[in-house]
Amino acid sequence: MSVQTVGKQRQSNFELLRILMMCTIPVYHLMVYNGVYFSPYNANVGAGLFLSALTIAGDYAYIALSAYFLLDTKGRPVIYKFLSFSAIVLTVYVVKMAVLRGLYGYQEGNYFLEDFLVKGSWWFVYGYLALLLVYPVLNRMIFSVNVKRLRGICIGLGILFTVNGIFNNVWLGNDFLAFLFAYFYLGYQKRTGFQRLLWIRGDKKRLAFFVGICYIGTAAISWYMKLPGVTEDAVACEIIRRLLGKYCIIQFFMGIALFMIFRQIEMKSSRFVNALAKSTVFVFLLHETVLGVFWYFGKINGLFRFFPRWQFLVWTAVYLLTCFLVGVLAQKAYAACLEAGYDKVIRRICTWKIVGKLEKKYRELE
Repeated sequence: MSVQTVGKQRQSNFELLRILMMCTIPVYHLMVYNGVYFSPYNANVGAGLFLSALTIAGDYAYIALSAYFLLDTKGRPVIYKFLSFSAIVLTVYVVKMAVLRGLYGYQEGNYFLEDFLVKGSWWFVYGYLALLLVYPVLNRMIFSVNVKRLRGICIGLGILFTVNGIFNNVWLGNDFLAFLFAYFYLGYQKRTGFQRLLWIRGDKKRLAFFVGICYIGTAAISWYMKLPGVTEDAVACEIIRRLLGKYCIIQFFMGIALFMIFRQIEMKSSRFVNALAKSTVFVFLLHETVLGVFWYFGKINGLFRFFPRWQFLVWTAVYLLTCFLVGVLAQKAYAACLEAGYDKVIRRICTWKIVGKLEKKYRELE
């Protein structure tokens, strides 16, 4: 089987969304790992919440972007795309392991290091890899049933998703459920022409108002609950975990709304925006490694939440800019040194008979 890749024109409105949302993810984990709002009240808890309250919505905007393009993908090699993304993930994981273990030692066992290496923030990666293998099956289901039944499927998945959010039942299976819900909901939106989000008409102004109210509301409520004397700190932290957690239904619809807003934005193609957006996957995969380096050298550590306000904001900006710098350099190094070699190997794998049979099965689903 011969492998052909179909070039696609990058749409700068979507690429700008990738960049803006990627600004929130490193900051969110900077706040989480430094206990800015999951520890007793400190002067920076309000700023930390308002800086990162859009992060999970940003994750769902990313998933919506992935779903949007995969729903339109026909005739493209599935295994090739899966292996190409896997090559990036595995390569960066080796870098992550080498850097963090090199700094902290191979026998070191602490929460910071082990959580980064074993779990970390890569839940999006695992879900996306699974999605790359099953999206032709999902597309067949989405476009073969009537809209009423598709809406029923979305409601059922939404109920399960919401229950997981209430009980904060975080594990890999529920991450996959979140991806599945987002994929089917985008399929429903696509089939109904993106006319409404819940009860809201799907124009930019109404959707922006919805996102703004949800963002300000969730951040303000979370901050208020953390104020001394309002409630027990443990209760406040649990409320924050649900309002800003990855199974929060509010965050889910905020993310879909963000995607729908940027889908309507008309923007001239920008070479700078498109080029920077290419590095966002490396920013995502490496930002925890950057945080580990900062932590090791004592620049941003467990006392970060007690920094004076100006220092807190400056170090947050420095960390974010460093994450993007590392991401850009890593993307360029990967493209220059490894991508062509991986591509040859992957193309050779795609000529194997068993891969050809799998691709034939995928094509039959279209």
